[in-house]
Amino acid sequence: MNPHRSSSFCLILTLLTFALYVYQLDGQSLRGDEAFDAIFIRQPFGAEIDELRLSQPYPPLYHVALKSWVNLAGDSVLALRFLSVICMTLVVPLAYQLGRRWFGPSAGRWTALLAAVQPLYYWYAQDRMYAALILVVLASTLTASRLWQGRRSRALWISHSLLTLLCLATHYLALFAIIAQNLVALWQVRRHGRRGYVTWLSTQIVAGLIYLPWIIFAWPMLTSHTSNWTQPVTLLEMLTRLLRGYSVGLTITPAQAALPVIAGGFVALLGLLMRPSPTDRTSPLVAVILIAVPIAGVYGLSLSRPMFDERYLVFIIAPYLALIGRGLAGLQRWRWAQITLAGVLLVGMSIANFNYRLNPAYSKAPSWKEAFATLQAHAQPGDAIIYTYPDPAPIYYAAGRWPTILLPPNIPIDEPQVRQLAAEVVAQYQRLWLIPQWQINWDPNRLTEQALDSLAERAAELRAGSLPLVLYHTRALYSAERMPLAARLGDDIRLIGATVRAADGTPTRSLSVQPGEAVRVTLYWQTARRLTVDYSVFVQLLNRDGQLQSQSDSWPRNGAYPTSWWQPGAEIVDTVVLHLDPNTPTGLYTLIVGLHDAAGVRLSVAGTAADSARQRITLPVTIQVQSP
Repeated sequence: MNPHRSSSFCLILTLLTFALYVYQLDGQSLRGDEAFDAIFIRQPFGAEIDELRLSQPYPPLYHVALKSWVNLAGDSVLALRFLSVICMTLVVPLAYQLGRRWFGPSAGRWTALLAAVQPLYYWYAQDRMYAALILVVLASTLTASRLWQGRRSRALWISHSLLTLLCLATHYLALFAIIAQNLVALWQVRRHGRRGYVTWLSTQIVAGLIYLPWIIFAWPMLTSHTSNWTQPVTLLEMLTRLLRGYSVGLTITPAQAALPVIAGGFVALLGLLMRPSPTDRTSPLVAVILIAVPIAGVYGLSLSRPMFDERYLVFIIAPYLALIGRGLAGLQRWRWAQITLAGVLLVGMSIANFNYRLNPAYSKAPSWKEAFATLQAHAQPGDAIIYTYPDPAPIYYAAGRWPTILLPPNIPIDEPQVRQLAAEVVAQYQRLWLIPQWQINWDPNRLTEQALDSLAERAAELRAGSLPLVLYHTRALYSAERMPLAARLGDDIRLIGATVRAADGTPTRSLSVQPGEAVRVTLYWQTARRLTVDYSVFVQLLNRDGQLQSQSDSWPRNGAYPTSWWQPGAEIVDTVVLHLDPNTPTGLYTLIVGLHDAAGVRLSVAGTAADSARQRITLPVTIQVQSP
């Protein structure tokens, strides 16, 4: 392919990559780190820098750039991700230049094609500073390669020095890419003379001296920061994860990934070992150094402080793809092998990209976008949102429309504190929306939910994608909404009210449902004295002939609050959900309520709507089951 056609190929591929990255750019919700960035840059500049110095493990460049961009473009999801899209789009032509400069035009085209569909590149085209990290390290590698190959000019030296500085200012682990480049430069002394190396070293020293004040400034964070979510890894596990991630990404099953990973690794090894041409005699070893040194550095640091994650080393993907590109280019004489191996690798990458875009199981974040769209439709002024995991996304998506409250506020969990905070929130708001995320490292026993269940009524349970939404009505509201009752069960228990609610939480005395849907009933109990027996609550749906259609039978609050725990005089709120069979006949139904002991003996009843002969209470509501 002549140079003109190669340039056209690269331009078309770059434009297609941009279109791929921009397509549905705001389709997926912000993940926690992205939402953190959006909130973080709202601070005054001085506060932002202080936090970077004391607690956040990032150099300043990305957040300063993002803050400047947001001031122009706004802080929508599309705007927040657009800078990363630009960076990753530029990676494609630079990948072509890397492959071409190291291994020739054919390898350059293969490298660019692989970069255009590389799944982690696709992921980070919409995500944080990692796109900028990939871009600046790749650009730095290109300028370094030109210097190693004897291309010398003042502009090139200045460019490389500036890019070295940008690498360090984008991510701290870019230091290992700089170390690797310096090792290559030292190795190249015999080839290009000491004078060139002295100039090289001067550019590195200048960049280092400019960057040194920031290192001194941020030293407290650098020496104390730890990550509670990274786990120790063995070297073999680290290499295995890198090979898989950098071949076909992470949004693919192990079974689907196996063959493409083997194909990618084989072709990369072929590209490393195949006989060098006069123009790329040292380039394979250069690629190995640029890959191996950062891996060794991160592994060494991880021995004392776990810190490995595939994202931290994404800047070594480009040299790896260049080796694959060289291997594929070297198979030109064996077209069937070239097409087969490239096809296997590209299909694996495409599956991973398809999963990332369309398979909810591989979404980078919970469905916050859908959850807050649901809240926008159902929440009212004065409502509050409680979330149970310290993900900044609820704060971003709430956008000041509703207060957002994290419960538990910290770990280790202080149960009295959580219950006290829940009581304060319940006293302050009439309606609360709980967005539960139960994580093993944060409230695994669902204490927040238990506390709210003891203080408020579950008025509705909705679903927004992967996230449940629970609407609670607090006492000031549910007391006004309920149907008052004056029923007595046994000698000491009173049923003082009941509420039947529609799916959105609206109270009603005439509920219309379809077969397969649910009937939500809340009962309000009191006891005059401490009970010694654990009674079960039964709620039954009966047809006109008194035949049972659906029922619930358990201790109160779905077994979580037995009657022997009830405090005399306290008001117990017990919500029961009856799930109708999809084959439920249409017609009118009634609801009955009662209590029985472990032997199944029902307590006697008296008062409102009491049926003493059958020891049950008929609620003053009608349930109409209608055809879909």
